[in-house]
Amino acid sequence: MILRRVIEHVKTQNWTAVALDFVIVVVGVFIGIQVANWNDARGERRAYLNALDRLRGEINANYEMLDWADADVSAELPVVRAAYDALETCSDDPETRAKVNAGLKLISGANSIRVRKSELSELTTSAQLLAQQTSEMRRRLSDLQFNTELVLNAASGFEDYPRQTRPERIAVLRPGPRVQQDSTYLGLEISDDRRPLELIGPVSEACQNADLIAALWAWDRYQGNLFFLTQKMRQEYQLTLDLLNQGISG
Repeated sequence: MILRRVIEHVKTQNWTAVALDFVIVVVGVFIGIQVANWNDARGERRAYLNALDRLRGEINANYEMLDWADADVSAELPVVRAAYDALETCSDDPETRAKVNAGLKLISGANSIRVRKSELSELTTSAQLLAQQTSEMRRRLSDLQFNTELVLNAASGFEDYPRQTRPERIAVLRPGPRVQQDSTYLGLEISDDRRPLELIGPVSEACQNADLIAALWAWDRYQGNLFFLTQKMRQEYQLTLDLLNQGISG
């Protein structure tokens, strides 16, 4: 329609009408581009706010994971420490032996920290989402990602180091009779038959075994550090939620 009108106006040399038609076309194109840009901006903003909502959900889920980690260590650490203290007495009474054996049931395994981080990763790697963030939010998410990696790497070591002592190879220990053991792992109630480690000879002999002492010490030392890591993650998550709740997102 516009093109036909322009041709007619050119044929009649109506230059004023030609100029007016040109202005109409330019303004129409400009408005169309602006509307498209506005819609794109709205879509990007909506995608960013949705990503922040998913991050909130991820953080809340991770709080639950941290609770599970703390609960596992809180239940097991006193048992292993009591075993260590009992072993140091070198006493052969049944109560001391029972405490040592109770700790030995735990040191062949170790706890760690598991958290979700897919939503955080998206927010710190997507150019579209990064462009929506304020400098304060970008720095907070970068710090959260950095500290998350530090904590997970440390937690992996605190889980692995006690296993390097290989308590099942310690000369004064052996697998005991098969027993039904109930435990909780990542919120799951687990029950199965196992042969927990136990002392072969008297406590007065076992207390002289350097490998056994090292195994109990390593488990106590590294597993006890998990509390500091979960505390650090809680701090990081709270700082992030505080910023999100202030509306300083972008």
